[in-house]
Amino acid sequence: MKKVLIAEDDVFLNKVYKVKLKSKNLETIQVYRGDKVMDEARASKPDLIILDVILPGKDGFAVLKELKENQITKDIPVIVLTNLSEESDKNTLLGLGAKQFLTKVNVSINEVVSLVNQELG
Repeated sequence: MKKVLIAEDDVFLNKVYKVKLKSKNLETIQVYRGDKVMDEARASKPDLIILDVILPGKDGFAVLKELKENQITKDIPVIVLTNLSEESDKNTLLGLGAKQFLTKVNVSINEVVSLVNQELG
């Protein structure tokens, strides 16, 4: 079973993604703080990470940079899902190695699940 790490501080959204991804036979790991993502990613070695940018403890920019610089986690695809909509933020995050940049208000939960499935093949 493929594993998806969800780094999202909104408890409701995190649970909704968990339920939707589980319905597609994907195991989920929930993280609510940016400073916990790296430890969890190294420990669980997920097949994909959904990363919010505005997180307590450490923001998504720092988390993504850390993930991509680490030998164990550098090849894990990361989908950034955020409320940030500035083109400069998008360019920075894609430059740091994000596979996709999605703005929460512009994408439905089902679209996110569909993208996760595409990414995981």
